[in-house]
Amino acid sequence: MKKAVVIGILCLVFLQILQTASSKDINVAYKRPVQTNLKSHQSNGDAREAVDDDKPGKETCFESLNKFKNPWLQIDLGKNLWVENVQIKSKKNLSNIDIRIGNRDAHLTSNPLCLKSRRIPRLTPTSFSCAEPMLGRYVFIAAKDYFQLCDVKVFLNADAMDKNITYLVNNNRNDKEMLEKGQYNFRDHSPDEVSAAIDLVNPPRKVRVDRKDLVIDLPPRTESLTFNAAVLIPMKQRKNSRGDKCTSNGGKSKQKYIKGAVGKAHDTGEVTIKTRYT
Repeated sequence: MKKAVVIGILCLVFLQILQTASSKDINVAYKRPVQTNLKSHQSNGDAREAVDDDKPGKETCFESLNKFKNPWLQIDLGKNLWVENVQIKSKKNLSNIDIRIGNRDAHLTSNPLCLKSRRIPRLTPTSFSCAEPMLGRYVFIAAKDYFQLCDVKVFLNADAMDKNITYLVNNNRNDKEMLEKGQYNFRDHSPDEVSAAIDLVNPPRKVRVDRKDLVIDLPPRTESLTFNAAVLIPMKQRKNSRGDKCTSNGGKSKQKYIKGAVGKAHDTGEVTIKTRYT
């Protein structure tokens, strides 16, 4: 017997950032796993040094050697994210740099192209924006002949965050999996503490939700919300739909993907997802 349930955005959308950097920007590439097609004798430095968020005077870099053709670096964001902006810094002038974003692990050309043949001036953090926000787990930085990557940052689309949206969070003192209604409120955290702060109303208090407990698979702009949009909803079903639970990746319940019809109430600005499940 199928039941219909309306779910206000759940465990959703962690932090997006503006195209121009500010103190509140969150770099989602920070210390994420990386891969490269370069062998140890074909490169200088550790590939992880490209995503370690360099501080002034302490720059570390990863570069190709011996004129190795078509070197690339892959950054694993851990899950599908709507990427709009990639920032690259090098100590040398670079040319013919391509950026690709997609879901094919360790396969450069199978992933959609964001930008092609870009130049990066030395010692200047340079930001590149795709024509449209691109959904993908893997970000590739590639070159025709040579690259030196000292700092690569990946930013999401700021428009994805609507402060009028009401969120349901899986955070409860008595039952940590129960959904609670809360209002999103940005908090500035260091890159290694990527989290969202949500004001809960019953009872009034504030909680921190870690990155691993957040779900982000909606279009990056409110106006882009469409019916039957693919939404990632980890659910733990009960006989009574009011007792449905949302669990994090560390939970014991089995997660599954559900398609829902996304809508927005014009009077309150609340976004809801209507879905059916068995």
